[in-house]
Amino acid sequence: MSQDNVSSTSTAEAVNNEIKVKDEFPQEEQAHTSLEDKPVSAYIGIIIMCFLIAFGGFVFGFDTGTISGFINMSDFLERFGGTKADGTLYFSNVRTGLMIGLFNAGCAIGALFL
Repeated sequence: MSQDNVSSTSTAEAVNNEIKVKDEFPQEEQAHTSLEDKPVSAYIGIIIMCFLIAFGGFVFGFDTGTISGFINMSDFLERFGGTKADGTLYFSNVRTGLMIGLFNAGCAIGALFL
């Protein structure tokens, strides 16, 4: 069937056939309540919790930055790294994972006492 034979009247009729549904429940005006004006001292607990949460994110970033600095230090690599057959120093995946894991475990245990 070519597009020349298609009539556009069925499309126009479909657009004009809107479904009208009557609302069974009458619209009630919603009561607008305003919040009480509280002093800042009422929100001290919330403010302290927000600072603690933000500080936790800061400490996580600091730990990640610190351990990446240790892993990339040449002296640290010479002392604790392994040696490949060609003489280059490296950290194996297991050793890198253990260093990062132990560092983060130490941070978690230390956080219990702070």
